[in-house]
Amino acid sequence: MGRILVYVFDSSAIIEMIKGDQITIEKYKQEKVITINLTYGEAFYYCIRMRLKKEKFTAIPLEILEYDLKDIEHAMELLAERKPKTKDFSFVDAVVYTVAKKNNLTLVTKDFGFKGLPNVEFITTS
Repeated sequence: MGRILVYVFDSSAIIEMIKGDQITIEKYKQEKVITINLTYGEAFYYCIRMRLKKEKFTAIPLEILEYDLKDIEHAMELLAERKPKTKDFSFVDAVVYTVAKKNNLTLVTKDFGFKGLPNVEFITTS
């Protein structure tokens, strides 16, 4: 029997892994690092901005969770609801959270724009 999926990782959590944060790496070392294509892009862009070798990014075996237009619509409803109250909540944040919620998964993040939402696990870094 396969491992039960529990988490979806936001780009901030993936970036902590890329940076080599031992607390994050140790806590989630037994988990599949699942995300969506948009957060994949954000993490990859971080590597470009920081001029890191591509191997730093590809060393983390990311799995991409698919989503559809209905998910985007639900995400935009969430964004419209949260944006007036939480400036640190973006389009990508809304989509990754919506996809995690749809799949009954907990979102792992360092981003406090998710504060107050259910099924979010905040990481602390070293």
